[in-house]
Amino acid sequence: MLNDKQLRHLKRRTTRYEIPDSAGLSVRVMPGGSITFQYRYRLHGRPERLMIGHYSDTSLEEARDKHRAARKLVKQGISPALRKKSEDMAMASAESVRQLAEEFMERYIKVKRKCPGNAEQMLNADVIPKLGPLKVKDVTRRHVTKMLDAIVDREANVQANRTSSLVKQMFQFAVERGMIESNPCSSIRRHTVGGTEAGRDRNLSRDEIKDFWNKLENATHVESDRKKGIYPIGKSMVTALKLLLVTGQRRGELVKAKKSDVALDKTIWTIPAENSKNGRAHRVPLSALAVKLFKELISDSGASMYVLPSPALVKRGDKDDVDDHITERALTKAAERARAVVGIDHWVPHDLRRTAATQLAELGTLPHVVEKVLNHTMQGVMGIYNRHDYAEEMRVALNAWTERLLLMATTDASKVVTLQRKAVAA
Repeated sequence: MLNDKQLRHLKRRTTRYEIPDSAGLSVRVMPGGSITFQYRYRLHGRPERLMIGHYSDTSLEEARDKHRAARKLVKQGISPALRKKSEDMAMASAESVRQLAEEFMERYIKVKRKCPGNAEQMLNADVIPKLGPLKVKDVTRRHVTKMLDAIVDREANVQANRTSSLVKQMFQFAVERGMIESNPCSSIRRHTVGGTEAGRDRNLSRDEIKDFWNKLENATHVESDRKKGIYPIGKSMVTALKLLLVTGQRRGELVKAKKSDVALDKTIWTIPAENSKNGRAHRVPLSALAVKLFKELISDSGASMYVLPSPALVKRGDKDDVDDHITERALTKAAERARAVVGIDHWVPHDLRRTAATQLAELGTLPHVVEKVLNHTMQGVMGIYNRHDYAEEMRVALNAWTERLLLMATTDASKVVTLQRKAVAA
């Protein structure tokens, strides 16, 4: 029979193995080193197995007690494995959607996703307020569709689709964790929620670029007018939106930027791998204008380590506050508020990135250099064999784009197209 000394000194092997104790009780040792008590038995002529517990939190004596109880059930013709599953299901079904969402965030989203903040925002914005108090086992498809309809009713169809996908994933997580038997969202399809989404191709025209650059400042001191959809935004938001247009980078990369990522003396902004979409670090050459904008953000950021800190830290300055950055949603909201002031039809922060890429192409920048500026993963032979960083080519291209941008802002934008194209290709 097994003893604690033997269990403590079990060796890892490259494959799983088992050591018997008595009467069907044994331990299973995994390649990673975890040890689990199990009871193998036959009931009605069929083999079954009851997982009793891990040695880390179940002692040998406790395992034997549970084994004896399970053997009594088998003698009565009752499956201890099925009974345990039913008990686990009953315990899990008593949990609320709020508890499920918390476990989903900790056990799945924060482990699997690079940017868990977006999922957390969606759960807190609509899912938990509407479904949170319900028991997981009581949630029906109708509960979910009514929650999604409320998002569509405020004309946030894309958000409804994103929330639908997230909730479906969350309830599938609940199925896999043994909380429920089936996913109440499995039959919900995108066309019945927010509809099929067309890919965006919006980029600002030259006249719109001029209006954006010159009128955006006005959004910091306008008076709120709910009927006209006019609301003021902070000075840092104006600077951040301009910086997205100048550098062509993603909003998520900017809101997470730390002061230590920006080397103003070397005119380089390093985007760490954990902040980039493709998981690769990216070095962005900064034009003189980009340096100026970063200096403004850093100057207004106070003691925070981030260039765009959470307002809570800036306002209260409390030592107990958690130093954090603003959310991507905050930057999108700022763009929405500035829309009426700037006088440009529907645009979002990502359109500024597309605009920068379009302007770089118009300037004659070679396609692969534009891709490098945008930190897109190179395809084919370029991606496999070409290890050149194109740092100098990117710097020339972004400097040329800055010159054109300032020219658009101070000249009749329609005449910019007549200017000589710059030779920025290598």
